[in-house]
Amino acid sequence: MAEYRYKTMDVAYPGPFREISKKDATIAFHATMLEKSWRVNYFLKFLSDNSNLHLSLQSSFLELDPLPEIITSLGGRRPSTAADEQVAFENVPKQFREYMRETLPRWESTTESLLMAFDAGLFWGDLFIGKYPVAKWAIGGGGKLSFDYQWPVIIGEANRKMEFNPVREMHEFIQNMANGRISKWTLSSISTARARGLHLVAN
Repeated sequence: MAEYRYKTMDVAYPGPFREISKKDATIAFHATMLEKSWRVNYFLKFLSDNSNLHLSLQSSFLELDPLPEIITSLGGRRPSTAADEQVAFENVPKQFREYMRETLPRWESTTESLLMAFDAGLFWGDLFIGKYPVAKWAIGGGGKLSFDYQWPVIIGEANRKMEFNPVREMHEFIQNMANGRISKWTLSSISTARARGLHLVAN
């Protein structure tokens, strides 16, 4: 299987999303949006080349449900020792390390799984916006106590207080799977719930 390669972000994340300045968060957000199309297209091609799952921006939410298991399988096993884990971390480009540093306390997946989860989350977000065009990417608000503060999130026009963070939710879904925790949720059911929470569909 081919190694999952990725373009280095042009602008480094200077620290965990919830701790950086608003200016740095804005720069990081726009850098992510600029690279999003490249990253999504690369992820979809890699997925198609290395699995039997073929997704596109025209896919249904139900077609997403096998994705976490496939990413976990493609990413392989977590490094067996702390030393191996540190080597894997150091091999990640500096521009991406702060995203990883924020997730390391709960990191149960491999580096490749984490990177795929990031790009898969961007794809999930674009697919969601394709289904609900009034939704859009934005910088997460709510203050530093919010899990999604200054992350790239999706908001709707009708309910600006609710946010959907597909990158974080994809990552957590894959982390749980790597830990052997089975969720009652699926990506399709989460998509429906978030659409209702954002008042994009009737409750």
